[in-house]
Amino acid sequence: MTASPPIRILVVDDEVRQMQAVCDTLDLHGYEVTGASDPQAALNGFTPGRYDLVLTDLMMPGMDGIALITAISARDAEAVCILMTGAGSIGSALEAMKAGAFDYLLKPFTFSALVPVLTRALAVRRLRLDNAALTRANRERTRELELLNRELEGFAHAVSHDLRAPLRGINGLSRILLEDHRAGLDASAQDYLARIGAAAIRMGQLIDDLLRLAQVSRAALVHGRVDLSGIARTVADTLRGSDTGRVVDIVIADGLSARGDACLLRIVVENLLGNAWKFSGKTAGARISFARETTAQGEAFSVRDNGAGFAMGNGSHLFKPFQRMHTTKEFPGTGVGLATVHRILDRHGGEVWIESAPEQGTAVFFRIPEDSAEV
Repeated sequence: MTASPPIRILVVDDEVRQMQAVCDTLDLHGYEVTGASDPQAALNGFTPGRYDLVLTDLMMPGMDGIALITAISARDAEAVCILMTGAGSIGSALEAMKAGAFDYLLKPFTFSALVPVLTRALAVRRLRLDNAALTRANRERTRELELLNRELEGFAHAVSHDLRAPLRGINGLSRILLEDHRAGLDASAQDYLARIGAAAIRMGQLIDDLLRLAQVSRAALVHGRVDLSGIARTVADTLRGSDTGRVVDIVIADGLSARGDACLLRIVVENLLGNAWKFSGKTAGARISFARETTAQGEAFSVRDNGAGFAMGNGSHLFKPFQRMHTTKEFPGTGVGLATVHRILDRHGGEVWIESAPEQGTAVFFRIPEDSAEV
C-alpha cells in the first residue's frame, strides 16, 4: 500500500526560538515543516500547493500576520492559514479571520491544543482542494460540451444541406420515371419506384425531426407564463384545417398555463395533440381532450384520445428516438416526436408519462414545476 505523503506546514514567526520550538514539535509528530522568521522571505518562497497549512505569528516587523495571510490567500485560494497570537490581541485575530485566516491559537499553546485546530484546518484544506478539482473538472467538461455543440451544429448543417440534395434527387428521378415512362414499366417496377420515392420522403422527414430534436436540446430557454389553452386551440384549428373531411370532438379546458419557454412548450402541445389526432384517425366518433387532472403523481396536464391505443409493456421506451408501437403502414410517423417532448420537459425539470390500452385510446400526462429552471 502506498504511504500517504507527509503533511507540509509552513511556520512563520520572527521570534526564532519560538518558531523553532513549534517546528521541532511538529516535526517530532511526523509533519514536514518549514520555518521562516522573515515574513517577506516566507511570502517570496510561497507557491500554490507547496504547503498544506500555514501557521503565522500576528505581530511581526515589516509585515504582520494579517498582511501575510491576505497575500497568501491572494496567491492560493485553497490555502488554509492559522494565526498565532497573544491573549491581548483577540480583536486582531478576529480581523485576521475576516482577512482569510481559518482559525487562531493563543500563545503559548501546547501540542494537544494545536491538534484539534490542525485537524479541522486539514479537513477544510481537503474540502477546498476537492472543490477546486471539481470546479476544474466542470470547467473542462463545459469546454468539451461547447466543442461538442459546435461539432453538432456542423453536423446538423451538413445533414440539412448535403443529405437533402441526394434525397431530392432520388425522389425527383423516381417521380420522373413514373410520370414519363409509366407505359414502359410493369406493375412491379412502378411499385418499386413508388416505394423508393416514399422512402426518400420518409428519410427527409427523419432528418427534419432529428434536426428539430437537436435544436430543442441546444436552444436557450426563455421563461415566462405560457397560455397552453390558447396554444392548444390554435393547434386544433390547424389540425381541422389539414383534414376537413374528419369530424373530431376536441375539448380544450380553459385557463391552462405553465411557466416555461413558449416556443418549446408549443412544440410539446403540437406533438401531443398531433399524435392524438393521428392515432384516432380510424376511430368513429373520435374525441380528443386537453385538460388538467389529479393523478397519482400529482396535478398534471393531460392529452387524451379514444383512438387505437396500444399494449403498454415497456411504454417508457416510446420517449426514445425511433421507437413506435405501430407500423408506418398503420400510422405514419418517424418516432421522434415523443423523444422531443421528453427532452423539452426534461429541460424544464418536468416529466411525462403515458397510459394506454389497445382500442381504448391513450392518455399522455406531463408536469412542469412552477420554479422550472433550464437543464
